[in-house]
Amino acid sequence: MIDSCLDEARSNPASLTYLRSLGLDPGEAVRLIVITHWDDDHIRGIARVVEACAAADVACSAALGKTDIIQFVVEQETALGGSETGVDELRFVLRKVEERNRRIIWAKANTTLFPRPPGAAPNVVALSPSEDAFQRGVTALIEAATGKRAAVPRRFRSPEGPNGASVATSVRNGDRWLLMGADLERSNNPHTGWDAVIAHAAPDEKASVVKVPHHGSADAHHDGMWSELAEEHPLSIVTPLSRGANDLPGPADIERLLAISGRLYQTATPVLARAKKDRDVERLLSRLHAPRVETLRGWGQVRARRSLLDPEAEWEVELSGDAVQLT
Repeated sequence: MIDSCLDEARSNPASLTYLRSLGLDPGEAVRLIVITHWDDDHIRGIARVVEACAAADVACSAALGKTDIIQFVVEQETALGGSETGVDELRFVLRKVEERNRRIIWAKANTTLFPRPPGAAPNVVALSPSEDAFQRGVTALIEAATGKRAAVPRRFRSPEGPNGASVATSVRNGDRWLLMGADLERSNNPHTGWDAVIAHAAPDEKASVVKVPHHGSADAHHDGMWSELAEEHPLSIVTPLSRGANDLPGPADIERLLAISGRLYQTATPVLARAKKDRDVERLLSRLHAPRVETLRGWGQVRARRSLLDPEAEWEVELSGDAVQLT
């Protein structure tokens, strides 16, 4: 399992609901949980996932692997933004792993995540973060937990924050490979981002399925990622992000992704809907702003599966909820 999100009712981790719908017990079936980075839209509910999957190893970005940083996160009881932030989720995960007397796998480029201990045929390999991104990610975590910016300015502009230290992975499915792009971005620092992956951690086999990095944004697009790490015209899946006037992916992003993908799917189609708000708050907003307050919503699932018994089997895709194929 890679990252987490809550279902449309925002009550249960979607991955746990899915596994149980297949008649599987997450406590026995799941062997690896990868936390790519600590942005809320990637790890909301991950604490419940770790709690339910008792047999699973947990892999996190190596930016969290320094003893002083772990201690800092565990001991700090109030993080910026209140309860249930990404830092809060990670605090619980660190405690839960310690209670089980297990060790977290601190993921860096070229780290075998599964099987553990590494065997001759790795099934899940971390492609990032690079050593440079790892050092910068430590600073980003401290900033997230304290609400303060680093006093020393950085030489490079991007990637900043958690995205720069996110864990992109290569996952094997029989004789096929998947590229899970997390939120890894393009960088003007050649020692981080997709440049570093291509130079130092490119898998031997190209991926037939790509989870598009960072919601299909232009900042995450790297021509070399598509040409060097993926097959020509792969099956591509993008998760949208609603953020007001600049939703991702935008029309230009979709046009770009369609040109390089064989089939392109989006896990949700945000639609304009009434937002549930406190009545007193809404009355105040109504007095200040005549239009009714609305928000973009959407939630769905793209499932790509293929037979492991037939090397020639193609990916079969099923859509549920608000998921769509983009054309």
